[in-house]
Amino acid sequence: MAGRRAATPEIGRALVAAVARREAAVAATGFDLTGNNPGQENIRGGLSTIEEKSLGAIAKGGTRPIQGVLAIGEEPAAPGLHVMDAPAFSPESLTGFAASGAALMLFTTGAGNSFCNALAPTLKISVRPDTCAQLPHQIDFDGSDILAGRIEIAAAGRRLLDLIRATASGDLTWGEILDEGEETFIRTGGSL
Repeated sequence: MAGRRAATPEIGRALVAAVARREAAVAATGFDLTGNNPGQENIRGGLSTIEEKSLGAIAKGGTRPIQGVLAIGEEPAAPGLHVMDAPAFSPESLTGFAASGAALMLFTTGAGNSFCNALAPTLKISVRPDTCAQLPHQIDFDGSDILAGRIEIAAAGRRLLDLIRATASGDLTWGEILDEGEETFIRTGGSL
């Protein structure tokens, strides 16, 4: 699947190689990610496997061709969608995105996650009604009206784009207001 979404066969091979490296790194430790990723909050939310969680990440990436595979902190050489071969752990991945030059983070969350990047505003996005209700001072974009059928996805997308523009123009995110940002680097060698 990743190969078909890649802009070139070389990029497709790089995507498959990145996944294979992560799988081999896990296997080499003898560690089993079952029950660890997806985490317990993901499992309570209905996910049963890392593959299901990964499909969500793929869907969030849209439909445009993948233009490249970047190392952690590597700046894209051209515009377009890129994938970073980096840890999936939120603090490490957001730090990698900031190091690569990302100026604004869009962070989707189901159960809620208070981590925010210190260098780039982090917009927290959720469509889960319980999360949006329980964490009103963490979720910057409440998309729960989509699930309730009160708003069309296109209209919600326009609202989100307006929020992105406002944030890029200086409006503060909840993470900035609450001073929650920090950076986290890979702890001991490569992270799984």
